[in-house]
Amino acid sequence: MPENNALRSNQLITIAVLVIALAAVFFVGRSLGEDNGSDDSEATPAASTTETFGVVTGGEATISGTPDQLTFSATVHNKAGSNGAALTMTNKDVRAIIDAAQKHGVATRDIQTRSVSVQPDYDYSAGSQRITGYTATERVSIKVRKLGKAGTVIGAVTTAAGNAVSVGSISFSISNRDDLVAQARTNAVKKSKAAAEALAKAAGRDVGELEYVEEVTPQDVYAYPQAAKLLNADALFRGSYSTPIRPGKQQVSVTVKVRWSIAR
Repeated sequence: MPENNALRSNQLITIAVLVIALAAVFFVGRSLGEDNGSDDSEATPAASTTETFGVVTGGEATISGTPDQLTFSATVHNKAGSNGAALTMTNKDVRAIIDAAQKHGVATRDIQTRSVSVQPDYDYSAGSQRITGYTATERVSIKVRKLGKAGTVIGAVTTAAGNAVSVGSISFSISNRDDLVAQARTNAVKKSKAAAEALAKAAGRDVGELEYVEEVTPQDVYAYPQAAKLLNADALFRGSYSTPIRPGKQQVSVTVKVRWSIAR
């Protein structure tokens, strides 16, 4: 009898162990299945059904214009025994330059001081450094909005301060440049569309709407003077000074990159 009880106890223990083992296997398998399902959903994105059709072309246009404004710089140099004296002389000459420019129609807003400096002058002939004086320099930028007066203004500025002044950094500009750029943009886009239509036609399709456009920064291209006349040249024979000016031509170039849709 005791042997039967022991045998039955062992059987119950064995059955309990098997049930626990089967339950463990079930839950582990379910957990792994959920993890694999989560990974699959993340690794496999929804397929896109959106398709893009189009043609990309470039367009470039150049518009020419005649400069009607001129900007130049006038620089004054004076030497003296002290820095104060050199600067005083330079200030006097710069005031004379400004007065001369304004007398010939240059507005105050178009005259700008660009730099001022006072530097010592050295002598190294004796084998050592020795200060011999000071040089004061001031540079002024002057913009002439009426090109026909530019030669006269340059002549007046040059003679206002005698040999102490030098003139340089002459540049031309166009007052209505924004209008030229706008026209160049229009022409560039038209050329781009014409190229797109030609490509689409070759493929048996039609061009649709504009989808994207990118513009390269407009560039100014200077062209050399072409048969420009000398401005105020007759003044040279009346004892006054007027510098001959040849404005030439300037070109504004615009390049665009455009994407056009293909009509269905």
